[in-house]
Amino acid sequence: MPDPAPPTAELRRTTLARLRTSGVVGVMSWVFVVLGAVEIVQGPKDGFLVAVFAAALVWRIAIATEYVRCDADGLAWRSVFLSHHVHWEQVAAVETAVVHNDRWWGRMRLPAASLVVVLPNGVQLTISPSIWCSIMDHAEFIAAARLISPVDWADVEDGTVAVVRTGRGRRVGRPIPRRRRRAGA
Repeated sequence: MPDPAPPTAELRRTTLARLRTSGVVGVMSWVFVVLGAVEIVQGPKDGFLVAVFAAALVWRIAIATEYVRCDADGLAWRSVFLSHHVHWEQVAAVETAVVHNDRWWGRMRLPAASLVVVLPNGVQLTISPSIWCSIMDHAEFIAAARLISPVDWADVEDGTVAVVRTGRGRRVGRPIPRRRRRAGA
């Protein structure tokens, strides 16, 4: 008898992933954390440096507490200060891909493995908290998410996608829920 699906799953983030440094902002945050710590140890003389130290420390804590979780409702993640949630009906696949985050200034410019959420319309959302997590942790999370999801992602890859018409006449492909699939399909 197969094991029941876990109610939730969370990507295990290693220390390296929690300490990740992304671009200019990440490097400068570490520099200001070190300079601020030295200033505080020597006795604070400059209030500005202490304030910059506090801001850099908040930035580092925000990166360290990022998460990627999934439950019966969908996939949720927090990237620095922004939270995202995607319902399972909107997810065509979750996969690991090599990403180059050079979309805006200050982001990581080196290639890294990251989880990517593929939407039925082909849009790909990069999950930055998964950067610098091991590929095995990615695989474990994807396997758990596949068990939790009520939607069979394989339907999208096979080309058997349910097409839904929106009110504006556009056609949107959506994965067929497992409960509506016929045996042998």
